Amino acid sequence: MPGIVGLVSRLPRLQAEAQLRRMVEALRLAPEYRTGTWIDESLGVYVGWAIRDRASPNGNPLQDPRAQTVLVFHGELFRDAGPVSGAALGERADGQEVLDAYEADAAFPAGLNGRFQGLVVDPQRGHATLFNDRYGLQRLYYHESPDAFYFAAEAKSLLAVCPALRRPDARGLGELVTCGCVLENRTVFDGVSVLPPAAAWTLRDGGVHHRTTYFRPSEWEEQEILEPEHYYRELRAIFAARLPHYFSGSEAVGISVTGGLDTRMILAWHRPPAGSLPCYTFGGALRECRDVRVGREVAAAARFVRSGALSRLRQAVSG
Repeated sequence: MPGIVGLVSRLPRLQAEAQLRRMVEALRLAPEYRTGTWIDESLGVYVGWAIRDRASPNGNPLQDPRAQTVLVFHGELFRDAGPVSGAALGERADGQEVLDAYEADAAFPAGLNGRFQGLVVDPQRGHATLFNDRYGLQRLYYHESPDAFYFAAEAKSLLAVCPALRRPDARGLGELVTCGCVLENRTVFDGVSVLPPAAAWTLRDGGVHHRTTYFRPSEWEEQEILEPEHYYRELRAIFAARLPHYFSGSEAVGISVTGGLDTRMILAWHRPPAGSLPCYTFGGALRECRDVRVGREVAAAARFVRSGALSRLRQAVSG
């Protein structure tokens, strides 16, 4: 997947820069990807990116000459209550607003809303801040060695510069076979971990200086419980208001028609023009599963039977 890569290190510049370029190339999945690098040799920060052409309207890196801060960012960001504001709730925000939030909000990046990964370099404070979204949806892998701290949107970028990491982690493999995933921010590679959700890690002097978590699920779980009717009204209003913004980005959007409640809700409230919303699902190698058969019917209904099918879907969600 596209995203950011980098290392914080006291290695000689020629060696660190060569590693950075190999990490970026490992992340380039297609010729049309845009890549780039940015370096602050005095802080030992080497960061790069590989993104699709339309994925970043501001471009990387984004610099604030006044504060001398630099941002490298990938993902989607929406305006919400808090420091990143100034327009209609839920509209897409941009990189400049991330830098503004960094300067204005002592709890940065707690005021950001979306799925993202980023690095803010702050020469005045002498450090960089590596951060991700509160659920860790934009995954970042990392490896800590005596010489450097490495991070990347895909583990293969780390393997490209640290061949010794190409060995399996027995516990991670066991969890993958047993549970279908690797638990507790581990991976199937020994020495490679996943950045925890809601991380804001301070990097300096070639490594991690401070590890901070800016959000815990208990903050939401311990809120006052709403009455069922009140909850339903709020959920319905917020869902209807926010959904259109997820279809307004610069990249094409498709929908996974796996037959879950979320798919029915999206199709019930989003009314795309016929043929404008690509649909996909997952099937096996030997024969069609039920997801494929039902998904094909749902996709056909959403494309050709606008009024009747979507009306029935709305009734199913409301009922």
